[in-house]
Amino acid sequence: YAVPVDGTAAGSSSVAARLSLARAQAEARNQRDEGSVLERLRWPILPVSAATWLLLCVSWWRYRDPEKLKSLEQASGGPVLLDLLGWRFASHVGPYQIPNFMRARLHEESLRTLAEPLLLDYERGRALGRLEQLTQRRVAVAEMSMSMETAQPFQISESKSYGSAGLHAIELLLAEAFAPSKSPQQETAGASKTQKAAVVRIILDVVSATPEEMRAVPDWVLDGIVNAKDDPWDSGPQGEELRATLLCQLLRTPSNCKLAAASSDVCNYLQQTGMKQKEDTL
Repeated sequence: YAVPVDGTAAGSSSVAARLSLARAQAEARNQRDEGSVLERLRWPILPVSAATWLLLCVSWWRYRDPEKLKSLEQASGGPVLLDLLGWRFASHVGPYQIPNFMRARLHEESLRTLAEPLLLDYERGRALGRLEQLTQRRVAVAEMSMSMETAQPFQISESKSYGSAGLHAIELLLAEAFAPSKSPQQETAGASKTQKAAVVRIILDVVSATPEEMRAVPDWVLDGIVNAKDDPWDSGPQGEELRATLLCQLLRTPSNCKLAAASSDVCNYLQQTGMKQKEDTL
């Protein structure tokens, strides 16, 4: 029998048509399966979501009163409930609770606690945790800078050359991390690696949330950043990256650049030859 000249092309088009049909059928089956899974999950999820939102809404309404929120901090189990209300996930499934925290000025209580000469480890950890919970929100840092009455920090310098109230409020933490000569209180305060890391995160959060033109700090802060030792600064490439990030954030302010130009330590650090180093993740 005679074979058509275009028999090969006809066979190829037939195979391609079958493949396209099979692919379309597989996609249709996947869509049906996904739809059935979503259909099964919708009914259990909706009541849980509604109940969670309702509980958070009731908490938001009840603790609009600053005095009630302050009393909750001192109540048994209250700090745990505050941690849940200030949790980032909670802000996605219910009303935003942080404005209530700022109205109650919980950050001021944390700063007053950190200024105490004798603190138990859990008291200091709780104060740092509450302060970090607030400072990781830019809106909270901005409100703190504008409206808070600054607590009395550790006096490390007679000249107050801070560009914002937020930076001046955490002078105690800046002194703990970067002061050239530390008091006995500061020597014992940062013994825990976790608490040292929390102090650095709070400082970086406040600096990052402060407008660039308002990031002025005293010269000892810049010197302390380049000379800082121990955790987290000596924790490998991540520590050096953290040091460089914080210094670059502060050098976006012209007044800090003038202080850096007059500091031999900062100039020597900036003139160092850069290097690439891989982090050991094993």
